[in-house]
Order: sequence, then C-alpha cells, then structure tokens
Amino acid sequence: MFCRDGGSGEVYSIYTLKKIKKMFPDNDVFFILGIDAFSEIDTWKDYEKVLQQCCFIVISRSGFRLLDAKEVIGGKYGGRICDVSGAQIGRDYKFLPGKIFLFPINALDVASTEIRKRIRGGASWEGMVSERVEYYIKENKLYQKNE
Repeated sequence: MFCRDGGSGEVYSIYTLKKIKKMFPDNDVFFILGIDAFSEIDTWKDYEKVLQQCCFIVISRSGFRLLDAKEVIGGKYGGRICDVSGAQIGRDYKFLPGKIFLFPINALDVASTEIRKRIRGGASWEGMVSERVEYYIKENKLYQKNE
C-alpha cells in the first residue's frame, strides 16, 4: 500500500503511515528498512513525524556499518537507538513509537532500489526476491514504467 501526495502524485512514507495507522488504530506499527535507506532519512518528507509515529527496525546491509545509524542526522536521534544484537527481543526492550532498533542480519546483497530499477528498465530480476514476492509484484503491476 502506497499513498500518494494529493497534488504531485509522489509517494511519501508519511502518507502511507497515516493511512495504515487510520486503518489499524489499535496495532503497533513497525517501519523496517536497511541502514542504507535509514542513513538518508533526513531527505524524506516529514521524516521527523515518521520517526515519531512508529517503531523503526533498521537492518544491516552489505557495505554499511549498522552502528553508523547513531550518527544519522548529526546524531540527533542517537539516544533513541537500541542495538539488539544478542539481546532477547521482547524481554529486554519495549517497542515504542520513536524507538529505533538495530538488527544485524545475514541477507542477500540486494537493494530494493535495484530491484525496482530493473523492473522499470525491463532488465532481469530473477532470483532477487522470493516466489511469493515476485508473484505479488507481477500481479499488482508494481514498479512498472507507467507507475
């Protein structure tokens, strides 16, 4: 689900987040993204509001140091960051809006930006996502040239 700006047609996380929270007011909302995307969060529309309204899960990415998240936006949000490597999630931490959790993971070195770029350009993206995700992307015609 992506919510577009009423005027320009741009997709912004703040609008999508507002819609999700309206649809599911009694549920916790988590925003999961890689450290590569998180390191550029200050370029997002209303990023401070996004950071306040949900719990962020920042995962490791090849070529990026996860702990560098503490320095994003000049360290402004460093006090909200919890490094959960080795912790028993759920017992040691409370997942509250405004918190930022760092999760080290072992993952393929594939960025969603690259997948979208390949789909739009007509290049092969075979094996870059699971079969279920591939089906969903194709069925919903996501990331096509005309989007």
